[in-house]
Amino acid sequence: MTGTSSVDEGDRVFKVGRKTGFTGGTVNGIRLSDLQGWVINAQGQREYVQGTATVILPWKCDTFGDPEDSGSFVMNNEAKFIGLYVGGDRDRNIGLVIETQGLFEDIKEVTKCRDVRI
Repeated sequence: MTGTSSVDEGDRVFKVGRKTGFTGGTVNGIRLSDLQGWVINAQGQREYVQGTATVILPWKCDTFGDPEDSGSFVMNNEAKFIGLYVGGDRDRNIGLVIETQGLFEDIKEVTKCRDVRI
């Protein structure tokens, strides 16, 4: 890996997943998907959380990923880290990726560090 990058509609991306191995995808024009859920906060109470993920369509493969691929690094064609595969919808053959900027902001918020880099 040679650093980080953002992605645009139509960009090719790749990952190596635990179950699906090497797969390729294309950043969808929709670009963002809304993620919602509940977590238990530090006080032991349920708290609503919300975020976004980039939609990836499979390219030259049946599906971009599988639930067992969650946590895989996703790279562009220049081997730059663009985000983390977090899941998808196998019925619609899409993958969801948390892009670098959002991922690093979350890490900084949770760890209280000033900088995150690869």
